[in-house]
Amino acid sequence: MNIRYLAGFAFRNLTRHKRRTVITAASLAAGLSLFILFDSLLTGLENDGTRSMIWYDTGSLQVQDSGYWEEKDSLPLDRAIADPGPVLDFLGSKGFKAAPRAVFMGELIVSGDPWTESGSVRVRMVALDPGRDAAVFRLRETLQEGKWLSDDPSGIVLGYQLARDLGARIGYPLTVMARTRDGAFQTMDLRVSGIVNTPNAAVNRLSAFVSLDLADEYLYLEGSVNQIAIAGDEDADPEKAAAKLEEGLKTVAGGLSVLPWTVTGAEFLAFVQSRSGLSRVLLLLVFIIAAVGVSNTMLMTILERTREMGMLRAQGMYDRELRTSLMMEAAAIGLIGGILGLVLSLPFNAFLVNTGFDLSWMIEKVGVDLPFSGRLRGAWHARTMLMSVAVGAFLSFAVSVIPARRAMKLSVVEALRHG
Repeated sequence: MNIRYLAGFAFRNLTRHKRRTVITAASLAAGLSLFILFDSLLTGLENDGTRSMIWYDTGSLQVQDSGYWEEKDSLPLDRAIADPGPVLDFLGSKGFKAAPRAVFMGELIVSGDPWTESGSVRVRMVALDPGRDAAVFRLRETLQEGKWLSDDPSGIVLGYQLARDLGARIGYPLTVMARTRDGAFQTMDLRVSGIVNTPNAAVNRLSAFVSLDLADEYLYLEGSVNQIAIAGDEDADPEKAAAKLEEGLKTVAGGLSVLPWTVTGAEFLAFVQSRSGLSRVLLLLVFIIAAVGVSNTMLMTILERTREMGMLRAQGMYDRELRTSLMMEAAAIGLIGGILGLVLSLPFNAFLVNTGFDLSWMIEKVGVDLPFSGRLRGAWHARTMLMSVAVGAFLSFAVSVIPARRAMKLSVVEALRHG
């Protein structure tokens, strides 16, 4: 018998027990739809977080002194690019948009009128060139109150949550204490000139911004910076782009490294990958559903049709053909379940993609430092959707092997005597 005949034979058997087929396929569909929706949320979190990290914090690529990354946690100013001019010229000649930055740890100190309370907080200070920075980052677009540094180069711009926690308002005076490039303590008396509210919770909670000229004056940078952020093609391979650019920079200056966002944002990626393990657990649960549901359905089918299968074998149907028919029947149940799960997930996934869930309150309360806006959205992930249909069919096919083999253990005579 050919495959086409066996497929038709398997389909006809499905319609003989419609209720059992529907119940088994529906249980599989529920598990697969949950898998699709969970993967959608993880994909959306990764996509939004990656964009937010690149647009508001790291850039696509970063040029650093080769020894900077090993000491990155302390944000050292002495591990610097002494003369960023030639590097910026080289990047410009290659068509890259680049922005120099000096990033350092600082302590914001507030006291007296008009502050309601006195105290201090450690923050990540970012000294930037207001003109160049806008070509790489989108911080200015998120200015919620006050002026940007290009309009008030002697002020300080605070992240939204940082400003709210301090009780800061535009015009409030504060003192920034930081170490100079040589390691000596220095203070800067500034006024709050602006507040940014970015889709990056880490920036909002931990960052403050000043002009690069101001930092150069107070911290004796002598024109040096410890980062040059680059806006690259977000769809390109970041590792290859970094390696190619680093090789080209050797003609300009030695001792420089180019790091892609996959390195500078490694902590966020590690967080996402750790959560992706949950999707594998969910897929395992789907497999268990398939194993239990389909195996039970096939065992019931075999017990009820033992005599019928004996008759087919007596009339000349080979065991392998009957076994294949049973396995195709199970695969059809899985295929129906996969398609049903996909269809079931579509309206819910549309809600996740277009609306999502606002978790900003939870992020602010817990204080999670992630490049994440707080609105959890899903993403259309065609590969996962198609894979779920294939997985449904394959898992059902795989778990039917043992029941199908069991059906052939009885001899033809014993099968005809059954029931």
